[in-house]
Amino acid sequence: MDSNIQLKIGDLLVTKDGTIGKLAKVTELPEKACLNSHLLIIRPLNERFTNEYLYYVISSDVFVRYYKYSSTGSTMESLSQEKLGNFIFPVYDLLSQQQIVDYLDSKCSEIETLIADKKRQLDILADYKKSLIYEYVTGKKEVPVKDF
Repeated sequence: MDSNIQLKIGDLLVTKDGTIGKLAKVTELPEKACLNSHLLIIRPLNERFTNEYLYYVISSDVFVRYYKYSSTGSTMESLSQEKLGNFIFPVYDLLSQQQIVDYLDSKCSEIETLIADKKRQLDILADYKKSLIYEYVTGKKEVPVKDF
């Protein structure tokens, strides 16, 4: 198997056609695996970047706008290695990258917690709505009637 397409823990995978830009990080590999033709692998080849920093760069709206802007004249948009390689973004030293990652991890975690709380609240309200409907439809509660 070609080592350039064999996956490693920490690799970033990006869909390059169809739904462009979906991003995943390889966190476990129970056995050997390799890319398919619809994915690009992002792996820092030198010590200038961390995968975590690159993950946030590629997750950014700036990257999304870049690949949409750079897609030209095709019936199907795609993200090529060349387009990915031409994407310009800020390069910070490794310590600054880690500080950015730590900050974003913290803030994203807070946001995910808030979203989970709101989803639980919505589930509770949906259950309440269903129980009200059930109670009034089955006659277990009487409909309040206003006198006119």
